Amino acid sequence: MEKQSRDHLSKLLEKILSEESDLIARWIEEIKNEIERRKKLGNLLLEQIELDKERIYPELYRIPWETGYKGSADERKTQLESELLRLHKEEREQKWRTWRNTTDLKRELMRLLIEYKRSTRIKKIIGDEDGD
Repeated sequence: MEKQSRDHLSKLLEKILSEESDLIARWIEEIKNEIERRKKLGNLLLEQIELDKERIYPELYRIPWETGYKGSADERKTQLESELLRLHKEEREQKWRTWRNTTDLKRELMRLLIEYKRSTRIKKIIGDEDGD
């Protein structure tokens, strides 16, 4: 009777640990996919920033550089330079956000990997006890 009860508890615990391991494994895959999605999104945003910069540079270089040429030309040059500075700043911020987001996700991934390993070890120990 006691062995039967112990076998039942052991099987129940093994089932719970299997479900936990499966769930953690799914979360691990979701986080891996999310890391890739965020990297792709970050790269897409950086590409858009680069396209904006590529649009501005030729226009900036078409403006005559002589001072006092035309007030409107000087004003337009200043606007374009300001926009370039803003885009460079946005580019740096986007790189930082992508790094921060992926680093946070990688930390979570490591935490889940440790949990998964713990869960599978316990499951293995319980399985070995059944073989005694």
